Order: sequence, then C-alpha cells, then structure tokens
Amino acid sequence: MFDYRKILAVSLIASMVMGSSSVTFAEDKKAEASGSGSVEYVAEGDVFDVIFPVAAEGTFDYILDPQGLIADTNNEKYAGMTFEANQTLYFLRASTSNAANNYMHNSDEMKVVNKSTQAVDVAVTAKVAAVDGIVMATDSNALASVDDQPLLYLAVSGQATGDASAEETAITTDGVAFTKSIAADENAYEVKWNPTKQQYEMALTAAASADGYAGFKSYTFQLTGACNTYSGWSALEGQAPQVDLVWSVDDFTESGPQMILSTEGLITITGLTSDKNYKALNITHDGGTTEVKANLTWDTSDYNNTTGGDLKIQMNSSWTTWLAGQNVTLKLTLTDDTEVTATAKFN
Repeated sequence: MFDYRKILAVSLIASMVMGSSSVTFAEDKKAEASGSGSVEYVAEGDVFDVIFPVAAEGTFDYILDPQGLIADTNNEKYAGMTFEANQTLYFLRASTSNAANNYMHNSDEMKVVNKSTQAVDVAVTAKVAAVDGIVMATDSNALASVDDQPLLYLAVSGQATGDASAEETAITTDGVAFTKSIAADENAYEVKWNPTKQQYEMALTAAASADGYAGFKSYTFQLTGACNTYSGWSALEGQAPQVDLVWSVDDFTESGPQMILSTEGLITITGLTSDKNYKALNITHDGGTTEVKANLTWDTSDYNNTTGGDLKIQMNSSWTTWLAGQNVTLKLTLTDDTEVTATAKFN
C-alpha cells in the first residue's frame, strides 16, 4: 500500500515552496500634503456717513423790531407775510411747512444726521460782531429788566436725539464753541459679502436702507433771539450786528491732523503728533497765495512743539479786512510734508 500521508506531506511542502516564490515584501512609503489657512475678516469695518446741512443764503439774517412796528402797521411793509406774535426779533423761514409763520424768532433748522457705524461729534462755533452801543445779553430773561440801553440776545438752540429739551448757548462778541455728540444706530448695520470687491464689509440692513427709517440719531440746531424794547434802538438803524456760525464733523475713518477755518479767521488744528506736527500755513485767495506768519494770535495751551496736540490761531483784523468777501483755501503743511486743507468765505 501506498503511504498517502507521506505523499500528501511532500505535496504540501512543494506547494509551500512554489507559493513562496510569488510573495513581494513591502517597501517604506511616504506621502506628504500641505494646506494654507485663511481668516474670514471684515475688510471695511467702519463707515463714515453723515447727512450734513448747508444753510441757504439769508438763513441767519434777522429783523429787529423793538417797538413792535410790524404788528402796529399790520405787516404793511411785508405784505402777504405772517409774523409770530409778540416777538422783537424775526428770522425769515424758508417755508411754512416747518414753521407756523413766515417770520419767527428762531431760524430754519440745521439737522446733522449720523448714519455712520460710530458716534460723531458736531463742533459748532458762533460769533457776533461788536457794534458800539449794543450790549449782548447772555440770558434772554435779562431783556425785560434793562430799559436804558439796547440789549440783544442771540443764541444757538440745539437738541440731539434723546435730549429732553433744546439747549441754548448764548453768542458773544468773543465767540463761543461747543461740541455735541451724535450716537450711532447700533441696529443699522450688518456684515455682508461684497461680490464685486470680494470682501466682507459693513453695510446697511434692509430696514435701515428703506425710506423713512427712523433709527438714525441726529443733532438739530437753529438760531434764536430777541431784543429789549428800549426806545434808543432807533438811533442804531442799520447797525444790527452780523452773526456767524460754523459747524463741522470730523471723519473718524481719516487719521491724522484735522483743520477748520472759520469765516472770522479762526484756524483750529487738532490731532498734531510728533511725526505730523505743524510746519507752515499758506492761504490761497483771489490775489494768489500768501504765507500765514504774522498778525496772528496763537493759543498753544493744548500744544507742544515736539509732541503736537491742538492749536488755535486767530488771524488778526489786518487779515480779515484784507480777505473780506473772498473765498479762501488754507493749506497746512506738516513736518512729514503731507498737507491738510480747509476752505471758508471771509465776511
């Protein structure tokens, strides 16, 4: 008999040897990959957008009527016009759509609306020209108690959104200045993708973009005034003093020094630094360009010639008389040779 167990064992050994010839041993393998990261961010996160009012010609012109002649003559001089009752000073209102009469003791309103992403400050300066014989009152209540000299009260009356009532600032011959902050509407903006610019940016919501949206905050101001009933006013016919207002809002998206030039020649420079400090002033007017160096009154109380700060420079009467009636542009050159400009029409 055959021994099948031996044959089977030999067959198995052979198959194992033959099978081993097809085995491939693994080699070391290595794979690499890299990835770049990106950060989603808002490219334009601040928006400066202010509705800024410009006064029409004659907005702050006024009529003094200390003896009540307009009412006594049934407005004959101003036929077809209506006057607020029992007043001594009148401004012509642009339309009766926002006033009860054609002439009232307060002027048309100037309204600054903040549509920005941050609060903005409205800087207001006001000054009344000095006239011999006319005393400027700092309180309207004083008018009734003075009957031996002409007494005039002029003030800026302003009210911001949320204020309980308007606040009056009396105007003097030395000039007054104040700043009012207008808050931003926190619900007016949202982050949106701009496919044209390929970036995220702050943009108005659909509600804030709609006509009639009432969420934006504002500051509304106007002139108001009165005079006493002293009979001696008649000797001052045609001498009612001129009043000047300047209002401005700085763009918070612009860094660096800012400059304001008033119609009375007051130059206000803010934000000077050690790198961007005062270097020179030049003024362009109808006669050309002139360097502003002499005949100036400097207020350097908030300024340092090394570190910078804020400057106030008043052009003296030789300047204001010479430039009267001219549109002028003031150019401030900084120590890094950059320039800042401001314009005004001198009275």
